[in-house]
Amino acid sequence: MLSRDIEFSPATEIVIRARKFGTGKPTCLLVHGFGEGGYVWDNVVDVLATQCQTIVFDLRGHGNSSWDPLARYDARTHATDLLHAVNSMALEEIIIIGHSLGAEIAMRIYLARPDLIKSLILVDFSPAPEPAAVLRLLADLKDSDRCYRSHNEYVDWLLDRRPLLQHETAEQIALSALRINTVGTFQLKSDPALYQNTTKIEAEVPTNARWEILRRINCPTLFVRGAGSAVLRNDIANRVVTEHLANGHLETIPMAGHAVMSDNPRAFAKAAEHFINQQRRCAVQPNSNLSDRERTRT
Repeated sequence: MLSRDIEFSPATEIVIRARKFGTGKPTCLLVHGFGEGGYVWDNVVDVLATQCQTIVFDLRGHGNSSWDPLARYDARTHATDLLHAVNSMALEEIIIIGHSLGAEIAMRIYLARPDLIKSLILVDFSPAPEPAAVLRLLADLKDSDRCYRSHNEYVDWLLDRRPLLQHETAEQIALSALRINTVGTFQLKSDPALYQNTTKIEAEVPTNARWEILRRINCPTLFVRGAGSAVLRNDIANRVVTEHLANGHLETIPMAGHAVMSDNPRAFAKAAEHFINQQRRCAVQPNSNLSDRERTRT
């Protein structure tokens, strides 16, 4: 599907770049995770764009967006950037799909402007991530900040660390994620400062604060877990939807780890499409999107 490139400048020296697909309402915003780029949605965006206008963002310091000279890459700053984009485009009736860090950004946007957010799809976000899995992810992120002799070398690097990733998808990621440096080899487009500050970013929000943020979300929310995720345990995912999200539903995607939409894009796109269509069919009535538990709480 054809896309249109758009960009925003939420702050001096910062340009946020995005791609827009499709037309109509609602508007679906796709927000990637830490150290990646909007390209992680490439195999699902065509399905989503048949349902609504779809905008795929590169967060600051990631993909084709500007690097921040002050390395401000926390969730709060990213959320402020995307709120600027929402306001600039006068968007309404928004669905946000966020993966990992992108899910935390999505929740922060909801808390800032619940009047604009129709629903959320939170992908493999854990309020209590497994420590060993987080350390492994951080180590992989730091290791990825190297020079590659070719796209194929990065493809091999990806496949070695993500056994559920298909070779074709790894090739697509490599073509979008890499840039040529001054000596003619390839490096990731992401700001190297990201990989130097991973521990700081991870420690930014205490676990109890993440649980509380979830409790404050009232809109319909699809909570997605990769069946093989080492970051989000199944019992944690069930606790999120039964005890914290007022109107949440858990969807487990088979043959997928933490990178759900890359590992099994077809199943993820199907789940997201079903959720969007289900929300479209729901009658728009006061409090119709609140569960019985939430009505009691409020």
